[in-house]
Amino acid sequence: MQFHLTFRSSRVPRTLLRPRLTTLLSAAALAWAAAGPAQAQVTGGQSILTFSQDAVSTLTLIGVTVAAAGTAGTVTPGVAFSFPVAGGTVLDNQVASVDTDPNAGVTLTRGSTVITLYRFKLDVAAKRLRGDINVNGSVSPGEDIYEVRSIVETPATPPWRDLAATGLYLTPGALKKLGDALGVPEYLRPTVAQVDFGRLDGRLQLRSREGAAQH
Repeated sequence: MQFHLTFRSSRVPRTLLRPRLTTLLSAAALAWAAAGPAQAQVTGGQSILTFSQDAVSTLTLIGVTVAAAGTAGTVTPGVAFSFPVAGGTVLDNQVASVDTDPNAGVTLTRGSTVITLYRFKLDVAAKRLRGDINVNGSVSPGEDIYEVRSIVETPATPPWRDLAATGLYLTPGALKKLGDALGVPEYLRPTVAQVDFGRLDGRLQLRSREGAAQH
């Protein structure tokens, strides 16, 4: 008895390959389109730091006066100060960080001690307001100054976005550094730690990395 083995070709007919190829190309095109243009970025705007009444009362109790420094403007003396926005980042169409003008800040003065807080950076994900702390010429860069309890982004007329950071509480590190420099008594520091120092509000301009304003 003889057996005849017949082997069929494993080649796939072209008529079956075409739909597969079309599907793969379509998927690639969709993936490329989904990536879309480069992420936008914050290119300018204005921010206002407003101290709460509790913060003003606490600073007055300690004997500290507050004033604008550098390119910062005074909105309300001793209470509210404006800073130009220098830049920032956007992730998934949401503002991720905001950088103020590095030359804008506020000074805290008590006697011969002058502290300048400046070069602010709002980190949305970490809920931190960072900045450089200059104590009589000695600089500590990129310090976590405030813990931020709430950050809310609101659409505005394109290419603008509004951002409100509220509930500003001194971080333990900032409280120690500022408290030591200003001579805040140890027994008073736990009370200062519970003070909501106010809010930071920003009107931000967004543009794509190609330079077109966001709509």
